[in-house]
Amino acid sequence: MNINFKAAMQYIDLEDYDDAIAHLKKAIREEEDKDNEADGARFRCVLAELLANLGRKQEAREEFDRVVAYCNDTMTLPEQREIAMAYIHDIDRNIPLPNDIQKRHGSLPMIEKPVQNRTFIAKKMRRK
Repeated sequence: MNINFKAAMQYIDLEDYDDAIAHLKKAIREEEDKDNEADGARFRCVLAELLANLGRKQEAREEFDRVVAYCNDTMTLPEQREIAMAYIHDIDRNIPLPNDIQKRHGSLPMIEKPVQNRTFIAKKMRRK
């Protein structure tokens, strides 16, 4: 996993969105320089979603367009294409986001974190 992408996720958790955007752009550039266009498109989709959630619709629209173009050209990343198209429809036509995409808004992270259930806590406590 790209270190700048991990840093961006941490900045998102800390609600430091300007640094998150900067690190996402670095991560995209790094992946594209390594000819890893698929990960670049994935990171670009996260960037666009963040921009859209911050109300920067025009910037988000441009990034989503690039994601869709990549997905259409390579016939890959159907999940990213679906997310991008949902946001594009929301931006252009005010069509509400589907429930599966909409449920990720608000306080929920874009990337789910592991759950610390009873088993996890018991294992950690046994180590002490």
